[in-house]
Amino acid sequence: MEEENKTLVICPNCGKKMNIPADKHIKFECPNCHTHFEFGETDIADDDESFLGNVFDWFCSFIIVLPLFAWIMNVIPDLDWVFSLDRILEFIVVYVIVGLLVDLTRWLLLSAAIVLAIILTVGTFKDHGYGFKEVYKDYVAFVYDIRHTSDDKVIPQGTIKIGDIGFTKDKRAIKDAIDYRATDVKQFANNCTLSQRFAQYAEKEPQEIRIIIHALAICDSINRNWNYVNDPNDMSDYYAKASETILAYKEAHKGQDKAKFTGDCDDHTILLSACIKAIGGKSVIFATERHLYSMLPIEQRDWSEIFSIMNKLYPSGFEYYKFDGKYWLNLDYTAKHAGGKIMDEKETGKLQFSLVI
Repeated sequence: MEEENKTLVICPNCGKKMNIPADKHIKFECPNCHTHFEFGETDIADDDESFLGNVFDWFCSFIIVLPLFAWIMNVIPDLDWVFSLDRILEFIVVYVIVGLLVDLTRWLLLSAAIVLAIILTVGTFKDHGYGFKEVYKDYVAFVYDIRHTSDDKVIPQGTIKIGDIGFTKDKRAIKDAIDYRATDVKQFANNCTLSQRFAQYAEKEPQEIRIIIHALAICDSINRNWNYVNDPNDMSDYYAKASETILAYKEAHKGQDKAKFTGDCDDHTILLSACIKAIGGKSVIFATERHLYSMLPIEQRDWSEIFSIMNKLYPSGFEYYKFDGKYWLNLDYTAKHAGGKIMDEKETGKLQFSLVI
């Protein structure tokens, strides 16, 4: 019987000497330290199988990372690094970690991919769920951030605090004046949204985008018809309800065709915030020492679409700001439409409190 040709190999871990077939491709285990080895030339079929396996692993890793990273973007605060380098670094780290895990346990990859596909499918058909469409929108926002970072007017983190911060007697009075459930307020807000200029865009969009466009229509209608009038000196603590401002406007309209809303910044902000709330939107009121104004927050995933629509609505230009992980449009009466500049602190005084409506 012909003796099998063998070769001597030494285990690099423990130094154990082993005789193995010299003309075969084999996988074996060191009997001393139990380390696994592969020896000998592989044939083309083995190379192809290994290559396809690696491609499959990293492709599936990418499929897992897509929704995972989109979720991470909504959890980890945006550091606003130049060219969105913070987000790029986060993506690379997540992708490498998932890729290494998948390389070790392919069955885990398949299980995770199936579970994620089920979760996203359910989220797609569930009201307010997180599905494939939301993943797509988050990545559009991510790409937009990378391409337009240099254009953003970023307000440093912590400069403006969002929420019902600060405690003043004015805060309760302002909230009470925002009577968004009043019939006159709801009716006026609804009528503003009928403007064909805005409706042509709103009717094609999902609810979250449609509400923002309706808020733009409301701001446009109010700001273009606002006449600033100071309150009497002895009424500094009085905040007119939104319904009162609308009633005064209706009364003035009876006597003239070109009647305008009248009031100061408090009246304007209260009316605007009440109308936006009446159509299901949200605004944030900012109170400084000498001024009151509201801003419209827009989620990053919605911004690229809103940005495109606003360029069509206001080709002459508009301002926007980025802070607290969102994009913001100033709704102050100082501009004829949403997207005016925030008044300088020298004019308005320092921020006293903010109020989410």
